[in-house]
Amino acid sequence: MSRGLYYALGALACVSLLLNAAQWQDRRAKLDEITRLRAEALTATIARDADECARTLRDGLQGAIDHDLDAKMRALSHLAQESGQLDDAGFLRRLRGMLAGAAPGGADAAGEPAGAVPDTANAAGTHGRQ
Repeated sequence: MSRGLYYALGALACVSLLLNAAQWQDRRAKLDEITRLRAEALTATIARDADECARTLRDGLQGAIDHDLDAKMRALSHLAQESGQLDDAGFLRRLRGMLAGAAPGGADAAGEPAGAVPDTANAAGTHGRQ
């Protein structure tokens, strides 16, 4: 074989190596890009899941707050309707029980009725409707 053919094959081998190196660098850059995009997608997924969890928790808490508010408003309305038949101690006991979240007249930690008033004469008698 002639020297020219060897030089041509050598040049062709060098060009091939350069092309392979360029393709390897391109592949490496694309793999890095894929890794970065996967990490961003995972971060976005985690953030979306956390947002959905927070939204669900907020909706549940809002529902519980609304339910509690409705129950307290009904209890206050009921107390207002019954206030004419209650004396001071009974009225205060019921009101304190509602505000404390206890059942009307429920016992406190000492075993005494919630909101107990000493047995004294009522200052104003029974409560009239206002």
